[in-house]
Amino acid sequence: MESENETCGVCSIPYDSDNHIPRVLVNCGHTLCSSCLKEIVNNPNQRKCPFDLFGFKKSQKCLDNFPVNFALVALLEGKNHNTCKVHHGEKLIMFCLQDKVKICTHCVLFGEHKSHSMKMINELKAQGVKTRKDLEASLMEFEKNQLERDQELETLKKGFLGKIVNKFGEIKELLREKELEFTKEASSLFERNEEKSTELLLKGEVKKALGEIDEACEKEQNLGVLDQDFSSIISSLKPQDIKEEASKLSNQSSKIMDCMEFFWINETKSIKSFDLTKQKQQQVCIENTIEIKQKPPGLFFKAKTLFTLDVSADMCLFLRVKNANPGDLTINLGEFSKVKRIKVELGRYDSFFQGSPDVNFLYKILNQLKDYTSLAVSFAPEGLTDYRVVNLLNLLFCRIQHLTEIELSFERYQITNQPISFFCNSRLPKATSLKSLTLQLGSTLISDLNLFALAKTLRNLESFTLGIGYTAITDDGIEKVFHSIMGVKELSLQLQGTLVTDHCLNVLGNRMMPCMKNLEKFSLDVSETKITMGGVTAIFTGIPENIRWLSLDFSKVKLSDEVISLFENKVCPKLQLVEDVSLRLGGNGLEAEVSRILETIRKEIKKRKEGCQL
Repeated sequence: MESENETCGVCSIPYDSDNHIPRVLVNCGHTLCSSCLKEIVNNPNQRKCPFDLFGFKKSQKCLDNFPVNFALVALLEGKNHNTCKVHHGEKLIMFCLQDKVKICTHCVLFGEHKSHSMKMINELKAQGVKTRKDLEASLMEFEKNQLERDQELETLKKGFLGKIVNKFGEIKELLREKELEFTKEASSLFERNEEKSTELLLKGEVKKALGEIDEACEKEQNLGVLDQDFSSIISSLKPQDIKEEASKLSNQSSKIMDCMEFFWINETKSIKSFDLTKQKQQQVCIENTIEIKQKPPGLFFKAKTLFTLDVSADMCLFLRVKNANPGDLTINLGEFSKVKRIKVELGRYDSFFQGSPDVNFLYKILNQLKDYTSLAVSFAPEGLTDYRVVNLLNLLFCRIQHLTEIELSFERYQITNQPISFFCNSRLPKATSLKSLTLQLGSTLISDLNLFALAKTLRNLESFTLGIGYTAITDDGIEKVFHSIMGVKELSLQLQGTLVTDHCLNVLGNRMMPCMKNLEKFSLDVSETKITMGGVTAIFTGIPENIRWLSLDFSKVKLSDEVISLFENKVCPKLQLVEDVSLRLGGNGLEAEVSRILETIRKEIKKRKEGCQL
């Protein structure tokens, strides 16, 4: 029941802030609601207090002459804050977990929250206090562990830095010893051993002959010496060819310099040397790749190198543009002009088009490559505009009618979908020889309209890969594409994080895949989507019996334990020819069962291969 102080003494209606505002009769101090007081004021014959009949003043002719009882209003508001607005006076002691509001017991039993999950407010407060204590304890433990970790890392850091200093001290000592060794060896080339040299013996004979001649002339003794023939000694004293000797010494010193070109310290702490150029050639042979960088034969630069060309052993040309446009180039690819495959990786675009918006250097390269049938292009997102990308697509795919393989990557491209529409509507219709198409459009702004345009141009494909993860694609766009790839041998669909539903998988599994008689390789990624067991069942049912490679990813999808038995009953009997199979059900607690089934299948594959080899 309402307290007497909370209701009007005349009409017994609780005070409120609308029609029943409590107002004070200033002459006697009693309180009435504004509704009752209004009737009294408007009736001249009853203008007095209903409790003590104390008359009003003549000036008190309207409600504004009677002040509001703010003390009572504050008291009522304090009580109403914790009382139910629907069931007046009932305390709010429960909390609806679904609607996130406080409710009373009547709301729990009879109101709109009747079937909702709820908890006592006191229980929630106690839970909050406990959670706070747990968080504070966890924080203290975390800070303690962090302090211990920082101290341990600081100790490891000091130890590691000390080892580096010691190691380089050893290296410096070894280098100093090696320096002394090379210096001594080089110095010995220019030293003369006068005691044993032929020059010393010759000089001794000359001095002896000079003494004998002087003695014969002065003392007139042994005059026969004056008649002796010294022509052999004189001929030996002819000046030597200094250039020849310098050249010989230069060759010997060059050998020492060659040994010093590059060296390393092995585990036995001894320094060994090798020729750097030969080592690079060996490394290139090991990697089965020929690198064309800086100024190799067949590729001449008039300006600083601003991009890299690599040609692999299978004659695939890799063009990696860095972040600027090398427009002033004279390019001659020579023997590499016969490449069949080209991969272009375009980097940042901040200064890429400055000075040469028509990308002449790309044209100069592609103009020499007349025989390629495979082209892969990858765009980086930094600095892109639609105008630039459309120009690049127009240039790069100028020979699209001759291409049998196309790979185009726009991943993380966040401008608009105009370049993708241009490629689907303008370039792809001319690809009359196309057999393999890969489109990586993950995290772009691609829409269903793009897939509608793409579906119109797909024909006679043998391999098709579509990566549209984390886009706004829906069932309508995917379904259009399905009807255009009936004859493919290899199909890869990367739909993770999209808006596809069971309807999309039902169309693929129940209607399309049974008609795809050539399908040998199938990969499907629908992780993080809203599909259910119905869509998974449709895919399991539609997998053809001639499948050779199978990869299914249902990670972060709500599935029941029934999926394991469905896979064993629907899919495993069709894997008689399979060479590789993968199934992911991450986050469903079914990893162990999946691993067991896949291990059994792989053993069968290995056993079948061994039987074929025998």
